[in-house]
Amino acid sequence: MDTKSKVIVWFFIVTSLSLFAHEYKKIFVDGDYVLKTEISCNPGISSCFVSTCSEDDGEDCEERTFAKITKNIKGIELCNQYQDECPELVCEPGELDCLIAYCSSDDLEEGEMCAGPLPDVVESREGLATTSPEGL
Repeated sequence: MDTKSKVIVWFFIVTSLSLFAHEYKKIFVDGDYVLKTEISCNPGISSCFVSTCSEDDGEDCEERTFAKITKNIKGIELCNQYQDECPELVCEPGELDCLIAYCSSDDLEEGEMCAGPLPDVVESREGLATTSPEGL
């Protein structure tokens, strides 16, 4: 290998290691990444997502209502989720990097529909229609 090729290879190696170290520090040391999860939702107050059961899910499947939260991991206290020690996530007043998403026809994913106060009729991605209480 000539000198020019060695310089290019070393430049690539050093750059790759620097990027890896920066991302490692950002995620594992600083805890600077976003968590997306589901939180409880009251369909009597808010427009909630509803997970629907398919025939493949069997008898153990239960329909549940939820909202989606996106929150920076820095704002979450350490807890053990497997022993139900974790409080439900909320967006504190003035907290940046935190968003609670309630159901709308634009946000539906496969196997979901909306429940709660909605405009008259919203279609889920499976083509099922849900009607708000006002539309009944």
